[in-house]
Amino acid sequence: MKTPNVQPACPARHAEVFAKALGSDLRRQSALLKTRRLARAKRVEAVHRTAMAIEVNRRYLKPDVTL
Repeated sequence: MKTPNVQPACPARHAEVFAKALGSDLRRQSALLKTRRLARAKRVEAVHRTAMAIEVNRRYLKPDVTL
């Protein structure tokens, strides 16, 4: 038995729903990339801050000679 070829009731509405879903998916991907960039920037900033603290300690604090 052959199934009938059923068209959507309103093709324009179907396209609109598809475009909206695609747009939200693209926005979600963009937000994810932005979140990843921010997370990486925070990690890099933390590494730089740690390196700066080590350098300041090395330069300006007296070495611990009470071993």
